[in-house]
Amino acid sequence: MSELKLLSNNILKNELLHIKESVFAIIEPQSQESKRVYERYRNSIKEDEIHNHNVSNLTIGEIQKYDIKEKYIPEFSEYILRQLTTSGYNNNRYDQLLLNNKNELVEYQYEPGFHKLVTDLESICNTSRNIANYISNNDYQSAKKTLEFLMGQYSSYFPKYENPIEAKPGIFGFSIDLFKVVSLLKSVPAIKKILKKT
Repeated sequence: MSELKLLSNNILKNELLHIKESVFAIIEPQSQESKRVYERYRNSIKEDEIHNHNVSNLTIGEIQKYDIKEKYIPEFSEYILRQLTTSGYNNNRYDQLLLNNKNELVEYQYEPGFHKLVTDLESICNTSRNIANYISNNDYQSAKKTLEFLMGQYSSYFPKYENPIEAKPGIFGFSIDLFKVVSLLKSVPAIKKILKKT
């Protein structure tokens, strides 16, 4: 696999996982994804909450003298919408993702796979924005369906493994497919090293 292909896979897969995690934080509030995102949200507003607490303990005179203002703290749902549409201070997540990876991408900009990467990334970011619109209108069903369609469209980034331990009828009763077990084990980096030594 070429270096550009590996880089493309990494960028697109990370973005898809980011979108999935953000959406699940709203539509599946008891999920592990939701817990992880909520923890990040709490960490992101912690300093502003401390600032606002300190401001609330000042006198009006002190506030006016030092021109101190309370920080705006977004609700969790607003934080999620930002995660789906923006990146940092950039209102266009797609543009920011390209900027974030500019140093790695610049040497591949004339290779055939580069156009596919930017087109796929733009499509993913546009879909993410559509999902955010559904969430802002409390249309969680459409948000979930759009997410499922997106993940299905890029399912090649998330291969599904057959269960090699699944018992199947055989001549001597039930058996497992040892070839599948070995091939699965070979796909694990740590086990690859052990198998090479033997």
